[in-house]
Amino acid sequence: MVKVDWEKFCTLQHIEYLKTTASLARGYINIHCPFCGDTDRSYHLGLHKSGRWTCYRDPIGHKGSDPRRIIMRLIGCNYEQANSYVQDDVVELSDFDEASSEFMLNDNKPIQHGKLEFPTEFLRLRSNRGRARMYLNYLISRGFKTYEVSRVTHRYDLHYCDKGMWRGRIIIPIQINGKLLSWTGRTVYDTEELRYRSLSHKKDAEPQGLVNVRDLLFNYDNVTKEHYHVCVIVEGPLDVMKVDYYGHRYGICAVGTFGTGIREAQLDLLDLIREKCDILVVCGDQNAEANVMDILSATRDINVQNLPLPNNVKDPGELNKKQVITLFGDL
Repeated sequence: MVKVDWEKFCTLQHIEYLKTTASLARGYINIHCPFCGDTDRSYHLGLHKSGRWTCYRDPIGHKGSDPRRIIMRLIGCNYEQANSYVQDDVVELSDFDEASSEFMLNDNKPIQHGKLEFPTEFLRLRSNRGRARMYLNYLISRGFKTYEVSRVTHRYDLHYCDKGMWRGRIIIPIQINGKLLSWTGRTVYDTEELRYRSLSHKKDAEPQGLVNVRDLLFNYDNVTKEHYHVCVIVEGPLDVMKVDYYGHRYGICAVGTFGTGIREAQLDLLDLIREKCDILVVCGDQNAEANVMDILSATRDINVQNLPLPNNVKDPGELNKKQVITLFGDL
């Protein structure tokens, strides 16, 4: 673990902070959250002496275990400069874990985080009957065997929708620690230009996602349930399903970033995944070298490797079982 004297740091950098007797006893001070910006100028980000930090407004998207990241964001320095404020130490975290769920608004009322549920028109993709057959056939067209699709739909809790704005889409839930935070829908129609539609996290959305999907990693819960040898970082949910489904029995798992690049909150989730996996690798689409380099640069402190696809494979979603095991199993 590491240790940071946040009060000294904030004083030196002229950063406003709030401290109370109770917060200091638990080992943290509060500052304005630099990720929330000017939308709320209350002191709603807690900095713990262990180096961990959590925002009560967005405790999933705006949190981290590496203090260097928040220091870089606060004062605009590089990683090496941020490291100069960090001390090696071992700190008991139980007080912070308790406190991180108890941050208060200025009026001392606790933040109530919402609950997200699937609409009634979202149906579990299980039976190969009626309209469900079209959605299962789509998975087969993506390379899964007929006898495999029921296991695929079960592992990733896939649903489908036949009406409304989500009509014609396989619904892919995004969960962290068993809690549904958002979802994305993959169209099964070739004529649909918008391949993925994700639930909006904006206030006027109905229903409203609890977190921006770009701050999450698809398949996080499956990956962190047990130890894996290799975790493969890819872009889309179908890429994840191909690598993870064929690889999970061989010590290979996968997570998806929902697009190019990687965001701060996703880096923190990768930090936690790093504790469960021996090796982290990024596997980008063909001709996506810039995206891969961006991810490698952002993840240099957690030692992510690059593993290119075979020349005849366009993206990870095209891999078959033999290719998954051969490509990632020899690492």
